[in-house]
Amino acid sequence: MSSDNLSRRTILAGAASVPALALPAVAAISASLPDPIFAAIERMRTAEAVCDALDENDDAIDAPVYEYWKVRSALARTVPTTPDGLMALTSFLLEAQANLYGAGPYFDEADDAEAFAASLDTAVRRMMSLTRRA
Repeated sequence: MSSDNLSRRTILAGAASVPALALPAVAAISASLPDPIFAAIERMRTAEAVCDALDENDDAIDAPVYEYWKVRSALARTVPTTPDGLMALTSFLLEAQANLYGAGPYFDEADDAEAFAASLDTAVRRMMSLTRRA
């Protein structure tokens, strides 16, 4: 489903259904590790919070919603570089997916879903010291 096809109401409802992840250890880990996934998760939380605060009749809704989709797409493409980062990402996505209540996959655009699969594959292979097989 393309983000262009989603109504403002759908975007706001989806953002509102994803609460901030309740993992206090993530903040402590992110401060001590250079894994880029921690910053990507925080940007996603911030974008969700901004969308949560919007009124669907707000005339200025387009910019925050555009930013939400941009940050979500960046999250799909960010490769965790540490086991803690990979765990933080999968925990975030499990929580987010559970709060979608069957509305579809978290990364519902084909490009983002493919990018996420590739970044997850890259992270796991790097952490396991594997090389990509043809």
